[in-house]
Amino acid sequence: MELLQPMQEFWAVQAETFNLLVFLRSYPVGITSLIASNLPLTSPLGTLQSWEIGSAGGVFLAFVVISLIGITLGTLYFIGIAQAAIIGDISWREVFSEWPRSTLQMVILALLWTVLLLLITIPGSFIISLVMLGGSTYGLCAIFIFAGVIFWMILPLVFSPHGIVLYQMGFFESLKVSVNLTRRTLPSTVLFVMAAFLLSKGLDLLWMIEDDTSWLILVGILGHAFVTTGLLASSFVYYRDALHWIREMVKLRELNTI
Repeated sequence: MELLQPMQEFWAVQAETFNLLVFLRSYPVGITSLIASNLPLTSPLGTLQSWEIGSAGGVFLAFVVISLIGITLGTLYFIGIAQAAIIGDISWREVFSEWPRSTLQMVILALLWTVLLLLITIPGSFIISLVMLGGSTYGLCAIFIFAGVIFWMILPLVFSPHGIVLYQMGFFESLKVSVNLTRRTLPSTVLFVMAAFLLSKGLDLLWMIEDDTSWLILVGILGHAFVTTGLLASSFVYYRDALHWIREMVKLRELNTI
């Protein structure tokens, strides 16, 4: 029990400083924010006001409501970016007409993602906790291995929202297309995802250099939004081109068998 006490204290501190608004960036879609994952106490305008939720039921209700808002607004954001990236223009009439159907598909897709992550993280966290009893070095190794397992299991699903907003697929069809696309283009997809992740997180370190009380933090917020939007647009272009390449390869193989 004494060995577990530092871990319990660590998670207690994390819970006290956790910002529930981070769930606006729900997965697979959501609203990205540079400062949502932090809990800044000050701003250029002075001290920020915060609200604490003292019950587990209240936390769960806030999680559900904030996640639904994030998925709903995130779907609208994804549809607009997809049109701008592929067509070169945004038709707001089409965006709002597709919004309700796509949002419903995204909610179902988010539930599938949540179930999958829970099936991975719950036993994984238990195993990591046991390994950490042997020392911090073993614990770090276990965390790195666990992160790699999560990456390889989530990678085939990374394009599952794209078929919903780009080609109006159902959630299950879009899921199958994403898995098939990743399997056929694994090297290039891994490079694309890793490059986008490292570019986004690397620049986030740059955007967060300024103190929370500095007005330059607004430059970081705008920079983060610009880079994130650009990376999302490039993912839609990659998705379209990858599907086109797969179709051409299938046609070529069919011709060669004649």
